[in-house]
Amino acid sequence: MSKTTLSVLSSLLLSTVLTAPAGAGQVKHATGRGSLPHYVLFDVGSFGGGAGQFCYLACREINKKGDSVGIDATSLPDPFDPICFYDCHVDHSFLWRNGGTNDIGSLQYGLSSFATAVNDKDVAAGVSQTGGIDPDTGLFEAHAVVWKNSKVKDLGTLGGTQSEAGNINNASQTPVVSSNSDTTDPYINVPQGNCGWLPTTGGGCGGNDFGTNALYLPVSTATHIARWTPATGLTDLGTLGG
Repeated sequence: MSKTTLSVLSSLLLSTVLTAPAGAGQVKHATGRGSLPHYVLFDVGSFGGGAGQFCYLACREINKKGDSVGIDATSLPDPFDPICFYDCHVDHSFLWRNGGTNDIGSLQYGLSSFATAVNDKDVAAGVSQTGGIDPDTGLFEAHAVVWKNSKVKDLGTLGGTQSEAGNINNASQTPVVSSNSDTTDPYINVPQGNCGWLPTTGGGCGGNDFGTNALYLPVSTATHIARWTPATGLTDLGTLGG
């Protein structure tokens, strides 16, 4: 495993500028029958680093008000380099609103996060590093989170080390993919003791020696879809029998 562990993220993401329909601050254009809509481009900037991204197409990264969320790099080095979250800097989630880019942070200072979706009430969902290390894989742990009023909440897992929230609705119900504590899945090739995988060496592991979560991070347990709500917390939605 190399520092490109999470490079798949960048292949799923869009450009570093936000395209929004002309609304507030609208530029008037003459239009006629059959003419295309016009757009205004806004540079959402960064937090001192050189990179920024929005989520992939399945995410709700912009709401009806035109507010949007994504990830921006800071100038701080990634403490888990060379196994980097995004660009080997500490990367923070942002909420772009009213022409300003607001840093909504992560679960701990000095850790990375990625806001992937936002509802019409500006409650965002995504993922943040926790500061922990998965003892089976040697990789950093990341949990699904929601942000409300710039405060971040850890949604936890179903018993495993990794989870991620990829969307959110206006009731703040959030779909989460999470690893659990089940090590009996035959497709994960357990037990892991014969593998000896390390992020710096790769050991003797093959590509199928671990399962993956939504971030494509290796996990040594099964993963399930769950639903998080403010009232009930995280609920495992189960499988079709597998």
